[in-house]
Amino acid sequence: MIAVDIGNTRAKFGYFSCQPLQSRFPTPMSCIRILHGKNKYQNNGNLFDARKLNLIADWLQNKQNCNNWNIAITAANCNPDSLIDNFISLAPNSNFNVLTNDNIPINSNVNSPTKIGIDRLLDALAATKFIENKSLPRIIETIIVIDAGTAITIDVVKINYNSTSTSTSNYATFEGGAILAGLKTLSVTLNHAINKLPEINIADFNSIENLTYPAKNTESAIVIGIVGSLISTINFFVKKVETTNSNESNNQQIPIIFTGGDAQIIANLYAREFPNSCLSIAPDLTLAGIAITVFQQQ
Repeated sequence: MIAVDIGNTRAKFGYFSCQPLQSRFPTPMSCIRILHGKNKYQNNGNLFDARKLNLIADWLQNKQNCNNWNIAITAANCNPDSLIDNFISLAPNSNFNVLTNDNIPINSNVNSPTKIGIDRLLDALAATKFIENKSLPRIIETIIVIDAGTAITIDVVKINYNSTSTSTSNYATFEGGAILAGLKTLSVTLNHAINKLPEINIADFNSIENLTYPAKNTESAIVIGIVGSLISTINFFVKKVETTNSNESNNQQIPIIFTGGDAQIIANLYAREFPNSCLSIAPDLTLAGIAITVFQQQ
């Protein structure tokens, strides 16, 4: 099975075995990430130009049972019909299923469930299976999921252990969360809004341990400002959730799962400031959520 996550700036493709899910956390056997840049569509509005389609075609080589494609779209400007036309050229005998929020087997405790980004629901769904497979020595009732991409979403998943159902949709609930700009978005925004400020490369955020406080040059000042704002906001949200859930039976730290393109960078930065946090990194959480959705429907 091919799982496809069409994000705001990149598309992620995962190749999964079609074996029953059972209790395991689904991990793609192979992945490819294609930077598309939704605001720079070419070829009559298609998401992928010929070069990128060739990259996907090369990745598909020698993969068995690739006739079932399941697609989640979060890029607002992406036309599903044009997208499927692209994919038909790669796999003409395949079935293409574009998932909607109604397909995701998880409860939603928000004002407008249909307006939630499907990636947030898929992350929440996969987070419950991810935690189950970590075999933590305590009952987990609340999970925080942080998807660090073009935007950063910070979401809460609640697990109801009083439910007698084995279906994720009956014991896991997406409770909502927060949305803020990501690393690259903040850097680009500053650069566009204030011409004299340079745009910071993502790699520069990996060397923050070498910075001095206060910063001695403009680039370092921007890095510190962006990192400080992101880490402070995440911690603010985490503390609010911890306070709200202070009566949980285990009275333990709430696990935080990082995913998305900048997950490693932001998780490392957060761990530096809060070393006792219960952190995990699951780079392909959204793709896993697609696989779980499909396997539970079988």
